[in-house]
Amino acid sequence: MVKITAREVLAVANVDALRPNISEYLLQAISEFRFDFLIGTGAGARTATFDIKKFSFVGTTSKPWLVDARVRRWCIPIQFSPYTQDEVAEIVKRIAQTKDLCLDDEAASQVAMQSNLKLGEADVFLQKVRNHFSFNRADRIDRALVLRLGEYFGTCDPYPVSLAFADEVRSMDGIEFEHWVADLFTRAGFQVQVTKASGDHGVDLFASRAGCLIAVQCKRWEGPIGEPVVRDLYGSMTSAKAEAGCIVTTGFFTAQAQQFAAGKRVYLIPLDVLLTVAKSPLALNQILECA
Repeated sequence: MVKITAREVLAVANVDALRPNISEYLLQAISEFRFDFLIGTGAGARTATFDIKKFSFVGTTSKPWLVDARVRRWCIPIQFSPYTQDEVAEIVKRIAQTKDLCLDDEAASQVAMQSNLKLGEADVFLQKVRNHFSFNRADRIDRALVLRLGEYFGTCDPYPVSLAFADEVRSMDGIEFEHWVADLFTRAGFQVQVTKASGDHGVDLFASRAGCLIAVQCKRWEGPIGEPVVRDLYGSMTSAKAEAGCIVTTGFFTAQAQQFAAGKRVYLIPLDVLLTVAKSPLALNQILECA
């Protein structure tokens, strides 16, 4: 960082993943244009200060809520729109060229559409084509052939929205999922507090509105959630003096878990219900009767 010259641009990808100590250095650099570096250890340690020429900082992230809040204060947030189908089609043609495949415009557009505008999906599809069929550079692949190839590989229809959603939430880690759920409750009109890792009574979030406090637990699981988990939340909800409890999961609940929750102010939100809530956060109001 100290090697940056005047008017240069420092670009950091996935700025949300920076370790706390690195974030401290970055914060000092962008706010004061200097860099304090500790030299040595123990009693002989000293701090060396390096002045930095004024520079521009660009950080990219798909998870802005995980970026250090102090760093965010010094940045201008810009949200980029997703690629259009035409833009993805142009990139698809370039990917195809790297695999010695020649796609015409309509074929590239079809690949983009059936890949749900996801370049990773398009790349895998084209690699399958390369692996299973022999095409020469001069062989031109048109839309009709892409449709036949898509049918062969089972990818001719656009990726189902429900599967795309499930992939998205299941790719999150536990903390990301907690913040994502917190955002859903906020958009539904609740005041939300994300608890710390310890001393939280086994509760990840507290959501409140109109005097009703709800203890929320977030479970990014693919399998079933049984009665013991629901029973634990019920106990935590009582300890926290909350009027209701809620478990939000990317999995599903066993019959025993549902039976235990029945008749209590414990609301269970499995993946299929979560899909509805993600589309319309206000649907939480119908689920959480006490609020």
